[in-house]
Amino acid sequence: PRAETPQQFHSYEQFVELYSILKESGTVESLKDVWWDVRIRPDLGTVELRVCDSVADFGRLRAIATLGVMVSALFMEGGVEPVYHQINLQNRWNGARYGLKGPFVTPSGRSLVGRELLKLLKEFGKRFGKMKEGAKVLVDLVSRPTVAELMLEAYDRSGSFEPLFYYSVVEV
Repeated sequence: PRAETPQQFHSYEQFVELYSILKESGTVESLKDVWWDVRIRPDLGTVELRVCDSVADFGRLRAIATLGVMVSALFMEGGVEPVYHQINLQNRWNGARYGLKGPFVTPSGRSLVGRELLKLLKEFGKRFGKMKEGAKVLVDLVSRPTVAELMLEAYDRSGSFEPLFYYSVVEV
């Protein structure tokens, strides 16, 4: 119950209020016990993208970090509209289940296949001129097969799990 995608807060004070309730109730001892994918760390003055600790290759890690920076910049401009929490949860599940071939629901209710997000990433890069290089990194990442797709192909070719270990230790 303390993991996954956090709800959207309208203010920092709302986050503090929720954390205070969890702490006072004895549900958590510290912020370290809140395992959201994105987590505010006021004690460090940071926002953590916790999903990055599961990425084994630097190129993909760089792309995810770049996306975090770009979304943060968009947020700071006031360009992030509230999204229903269930849409975020559904998109997370669709991504885990189907990868970039799966459907992603937009806040307006439109459904996009993951790789259609390329168009949005390109537009995003145009909006932030200084981040065009970051957008290129993301477009490149989304254009390539995912690690899961590469692993499935390797298994289909070999009939063995042994080649799959290769994808967890080198850049693909």
